[in-house]
Amino acid sequence: MRRIVPFILLLFLAILQATLLNRLSILGIKPDLLLILVIFIGLYKGPISGAWCGFLAGILLDLFSPVSLGTNAFSKTVLGFLAGVVAPLLYFKAPLTQGLLLFIGMFLEGMILFILLSSFYLTPPFRHCFLYIILPASLYTSLLTPLLFYVFKRITPIRNTSNETKVW
Repeated sequence: MRRIVPFILLLFLAILQATLLNRLSILGIKPDLLLILVIFIGLYKGPISGAWCGFLAGILLDLFSPVSLGTNAFSKTVLGFLAGVVAPLLYFKAPLTQGLLLFIGMFLEGMILFILLSSFYLTPPFRHCFLYIILPASLYTSLLTPLLFYVFKRITPIRNTSNETKVW
């Protein structure tokens, strides 16, 4: 049961992200709950688990979105891995740090997606994407991060070992 909770959470967030979260959008911008989970897993479990969670979250999101299959999977895999790599260097238990990490993560994901989608000529000009999509989405997601990190800590089984904190 301990190992299945994160997968159920991942499926729940993917469905929520693809359906009901449209009602919480502000000027067409909605938070990326899956990225919050991916970075949470990367920070608490390490780069490999973060990458796997990112890949699964990205594939689920790609199935529900009209963009090219694999773009979200690639960006979330990279960010999950990076979160796990930088975790030993950071104190990420403070809400301000969590919000800042997600702001940076959303910003990087926006840049990765812009580069990937612009190669298919599927994006508006960079200035428009940066000012009206990437920055607002980064801010919106980072504001929800401390609350969701708290919920994820309560829902997912975190157990302490000698070296690091484990999530699953």
